[in-house]
Amino acid sequence: MTKILLALVLLSAGIGLVFTAAQEAPRPEPRPVTPCPADKPLGGRIEVKYVDNPYSGDDCQGTIQTVLRFPLVDSAPSTSLWSGKLWTGFSATELNYDVSSEGCVDTPGNDQTCQAAGGHKTGKVTLGTIGPLGFRSGTVGYVHFYPVKPEIAFDVLPDEIHRAFTTSLTCVGAHGGGMKAGWIVGFAGGHIRPRKQGSSEQAFVAYVDPTACQSGSSDYPSCMQHSELYAVIPFSGHSVWTDPRPRASFLRVETTWNVCCGCGAPPKVQELDR
Repeated sequence: MTKILLALVLLSAGIGLVFTAAQEAPRPEPRPVTPCPADKPLGGRIEVKYVDNPYSGDDCQGTIQTVLRFPLVDSAPSTSLWSGKLWTGFSATELNYDVSSEGCVDTPGNDQTCQAAGGHKTGKVTLGTIGPLGFRSGTVGYVHFYPVKPEIAFDVLPDEIHRAFTTSLTCVGAHGGGMKAGWIVGFAGGHIRPRKQGSSEQAFVAYVDPTACQSGSSDYPSCMQHSELYAVIPFSGHSVWTDPRPRASFLRVETTWNVCCGCGAPPKVQELDR
């Protein structure tokens, strides 16, 4: 009875902002993406962990972890409008990397026991330069970020990361004999991109939901003129890919990423000394 009386009082007072069960509250307008402040420039951080079988599923198995940190600059700095910069995307001029593994441990399946030591390597590589004509990419390796898709392409990485270090792998037979070889520890690259119809699952590819800025869509012209309403910044996510085959080269790949203002800051000293 109290609820009924309250409703009658509100109606008699002329208050008309009452939503029924069949109505929805107005949706907020999209918030435009704005440039990053000078003290926190745009950058990214990508971490990839994958399980590797160096020679075969019967030898040994180890997990390799790679952390990439990078600042991002305009891919086409001649574009003065912020919406244009968002449309053409951004590129990394340098790449701070951290590659590590705790080693390779034996997997059952034959009469040999195999193992390899772990290791850790950090460093920085140059991927491009900024000159009078703007950004110019290097000869090997790249990181490109397209916020209106959204997409991060880092399919090819320099040998300093792809082949970061090599440890000794030793296999000892149950009845004598064995082998010695080298286990190359590193990371070749990956891709984070919008899923399209017919996309197939791949080890080092993480799929995300696309924006409305797909070629042929009704929003495509608006995306070009008002990219700040469609761009995805910050852009973050987490993906896990597994291979059901027990002897596959890569059994599990876990990717975590974040592109935001300040995310590309180089590692702190205590992180390098871990």
